[in-house]
Amino acid sequence: MPIFEDASNAAARIATNSFIKSLENERIHVLDIETLFVQSNGQIRFCDRSGKQLFQDKGHLSGDGADLVHESLFQQFGLLLNAKDQISRKNKWETAQ
Repeated sequence: MPIFEDASNAAARIATNSFIKSLENERIHVLDIETLFVQSNGQIRFCDRSGKQLFQDKGHLSGDGADLVHESLFQQFGLLLNAKDQISRKNKWETAQ
């Protein structure tokens, strides 16, 4: 059974996400997790493909839902740390020249 959020809740979520994304700059990175839980047609993914529940209740992720965010978060951290290391190596190389 598909799950769709109330139109006013969807509008509030979209407005909040837009505001948060507007804060992103060279020092602030925003991890967009909406695609983990909301499909392109607006349907909320309550369960993953193997049937694991992604939400504990209306406002809280389940352990499996949190694991999805955890994976995305650590992928992003890895990208940021890799970029920082590359910048650091470049700066050391330029200083040595």
